Amino acid sequence: SQQQQQQQQQQTYSTTPHSTASVTAAPAVAQQQQQQQQQQQVRQLIPATSTTPWVRRFLSSRPKDALLPIPREYLSDGFNLVQLAPIVERLAMMEAVKSGRSTDAAAVTGATATASSSSSTKSSSFPLYKNALRLILLEEENVSAPPYIQRAAEALYVLVHARYIISPRGLDMVRRVLKSSKSMDPVFGRCPRAGCRGMPLLPVGETDDYDFATSPMTRAKRYCCCCGEKLFMWDS
Repeated sequence: SQQQQQQQQQQTYSTTPHSTASVTAAPAVAQQQQQQQQQQQVRQLIPATSTTPWVRRFLSSRPKDALLPIPREYLSDGFNLVQLAPIVERLAMMEAVKSGRSTDAAAVTGATATASSSSSTKSSSFPLYKNALRLILLEEENVSAPPYIQRAAEALYVLVHARYIISPRGLDMVRRVLKSSKSMDPVFGRCPRAGCRGMPLLPVGETDDYDFATSPMTRAKRYCCCCGEKLFMWDS
């Protein structure tokens, strides 16, 4: 009888971690399913043909950011990319130095500088920026690119996204996204303060500087229109 009691105790001890793990994993699974539903609703707002394969892959890799799919014609319009070339070029070179690929990046910039010096144009060409933009606009699937070009493309998309969401088309899409999320939890969560009574939050940024390190000063926050507080609740 003592052996049976010991076996029963061992079984209860062995099953307890699994039960607690399942309980703790349940909210995470529900949150992941909710994010997938929200992302699917965002995709339905814009036809798949109006954006590029790279944009679709990038958005699926960052579902918690709730970024909008920018149309291809907006990304290819030079007016929407004004003064972004030197910023992306600097970020790409910094990422190349960090990843130990500065020689490759310098070879690309050196070859482009030689070609531009031999031509009649005197303006800077920003080759790393152009490669990042070309990567975003390609219609081909599974295009390989160096890591620093990939990170530069991500930075370029986020910078253009900040301009797109305050344009008339972007604001209309934000309105439709927020309107479609009324049947479930808001896209950016609710204010945890009791006095706000679950006020939906909005994303807000305190600076236009892009930083790969995502320091606390440059990361986006969430703003409550009821209490006027900015909350540091960004998951990604």
